[in-house]
Amino acid sequence: MIAYFRRLYGFGFIEACKYLNCWVNDDQPRRKPQTIAVPYYLVMDLIIDGKHYQSEKVCDLPHTEEQQVRRIFADSEYRLRRIHEGATEIVPGEADLHWQIMSDSWQLLAQWEDEQSYGPQHY
Repeated sequence: MIAYFRRLYGFGFIEACKYLNCWVNDDQPRRKPQTIAVPYYLVMDLIIDGKHYQSEKVCDLPHTEEQQVRRIFADSEYRLRRIHEGATEIVPGEADLHWQIMSDSWQLLAQWEDEQSYGPQHY
């Protein structure tokens, strides 16, 4: 995310970290954020009378355009984490492509959020 905001706003490394509220000057080690894969299936766990039950996997596909864009953003973020952790790019420039996808989808999501906050814009 730091590189994303550096590219988006032209920040330096420290400026981007401060913008994201992740810059601290106390020389304490920080724990590494946990990477979580985005599930495509929903599973329900139940405990009834002390016995554990688990539902069948239910496909969790996006239905609206906003849900699709959020899924695309999450998939690109996940793939970038894998590349950052040492996975090789499938095609040359794959990381740059995912940064662009995240940038484009971030702008769409921000636009939709503004429209929801202020209502549709009529010109």
